[in-house]
Amino acid sequence: MNDLLSAKQVIDLLKIDRTTLYRMLREERIKGVKIGSQWRFHRSEIESLLQPQTEADQQPSRDILPIHCVQPIQEVFSDMIQTAAITTDIEGVPLSSPSNMCGFCKMIMSTNKGKAACYKSWKEIQFSNSEETVFAVCHAGLNYAGANIVLDGKKIAKLITGQFYEKKPDAREMEKRVKKLAKEYGLNEKKLLKAAFDIILIDARIAQFLGRWLQKVAKTFATLGYERRELMNRLKNISEMSKL
Repeated sequence: MNDLLSAKQVIDLLKIDRTTLYRMLREERIKGVKIGSQWRFHRSEIESLLQPQTEADQQPSRDILPIHCVQPIQEVFSDMIQTAAITTDIEGVPLSSPSNMCGFCKMIMSTNKGKAACYKSWKEIQFSNSEETVFAVCHAGLNYAGANIVLDGKKIAKLITGQFYEKKPDAREMEKRVKKLAKEYGLNEKKLLKAAFDIILIDARIAQFLGRWLQKVAKTFATLGYERRELMNRLKNISEMSKL
């Protein structure tokens, strides 16, 4: 069996037109490989798109998670550990408003290009499901840690905390990095450097237990999502019964 499908085969299988297929490619909702001037698609990926979806698959994360409940819990968590925090979907797009954002990151995200780079970092950060703290580094050189929010065995969102240093950075390396960032995003180099030196160094005790705390909060968010979904289903059933 040929593992690669042509564009026409994919169009026929998914019952879409050519314009929709190429839009999906641009938006990275489907992956393909170009051989010469022709697009080819892995059969396994296309077949996965044809599989029946669970409720968590069908609903956007914003519709599953009650953000008005998630936000205050995130705020308290962020205040307790004194780092920034945010809840995003699996693509790194914020669902909540950021908590305790540092001045350095505020400057970066004040530009469209900088904001896009932050979203891309949040999308690419991968977290394990263990309670061990796993640190990652964003595009600007800051540390992040986080946990997946899982519902029905599917990752629906991420709880991310960051904008700190795990270890004290080398001053020369920091200056070099800040100079590059300031030039790339059109920011004032002196102000950005000053903000960089104000970024906190995470406490060793917090670093040790951070993974455990993140998992607990992430599970709480998942529970809120489950309860909201069940409530909406009950209300839907009541509404349908009232029409009988």
